[in-house]
Amino acid sequence: IVDVNMLKRLPYPDKVVCVDVSKRLGNFSNGFKSVDPAQWVLTYNGESLQLCRWPNREFALTGEVLETSKNWRTDGFRFVVDNARVKKWVGEEDPRIFGYFCYRWAGEYRKIKDVRVSDLSIKSDQGSEFDVLSGKEYYVYNLVSELDAPGEFYYDTKHDLLYLYPVEGDKNSAEFKNNNVQFALLSQDMLSFNECEYVTFDDIIFENSQGRVATTAANTTSINFLGCTFRNISAGIMQEGYDHLINGCDFYNITGNGIYMSGGDRNDIIPSGNVVNNCRFWNFNTVLRTNTGAIQARGCGNTVSH
Repeated sequence: IVDVNMLKRLPYPDKVVCVDVSKRLGNFSNGFKSVDPAQWVLTYNGESLQLCRWPNREFALTGEVLETSKNWRTDGFRFVVDNARVKKWVGEEDPRIFGYFCYRWAGEYRKIKDVRVSDLSIKSDQGSEFDVLSGKEYYVYNLVSELDAPGEFYYDTKHDLLYLYPVEGDKNSAEFKNNNVQFALLSQDMLSFNECEYVTFDDIIFENSQGRVATTAANTTSINFLGCTFRNISAGIMQEGYDHLINGCDFYNITGNGIYMSGGDRNDIIPSGNVVNNCRFWNFNTVLRTNTGAIQARGCGNTVSH
């Protein structure tokens, strides 16, 4: 399967695999297409792949700032990229940008509204909530013209075509052909609990989702996860209610947080009795980056141990 116009944009068309996934979407809704592409989850041999971006790793630095915003919600900003590769970005379907445009504690995602070749600059659809300064770290992503490194992918939402640069760098290798590629389509919570109590999940793998794995409402009690694995997901568990236990679980390859832990009553100082114990977290917060921890704790009387 090929799209001729798209192939012209690819830096290495002979190295990229193009797959028509339209017939594989089944009864899934198109909700996954509306999330920021940075949160798409594509895995190969159980590990998350990278949505195409520039630079491939680390960050570029903003050049001269040409336009700032009077109203950051409606007015975009423009800065110089100072790299001739900008010329390739003209006509991209849905280019995006992430950056710490003012403060390192404030990572922000924006769409790229305009690419101007004359001065090698780009303009966002919205401004930064704080300010835009030169010399600040950023990267651009979701540009098929930057699909140039093994392990990167691009998804054409209009035609349901998936472009993948194999990890091995060779689409004809036996290792690539024999490994499993999975694209997460679920954008809602896997599990949602309301007025529930005494439910336990033991030794289960929760994986491949663009939504959260589980949400427990304030009127729930003892929703437990024991020895489970949470991987290749957008977020793990949002926990409210009382006497929940998460014990001996692994959380990794997560675009957001592992656990958002709340519960109890702060006004009346009633402890939740919720416990997270003996869990491991790694490679989390890969997309949201700021204000998103392995465990975020609110509420009253929560325990995190070991």
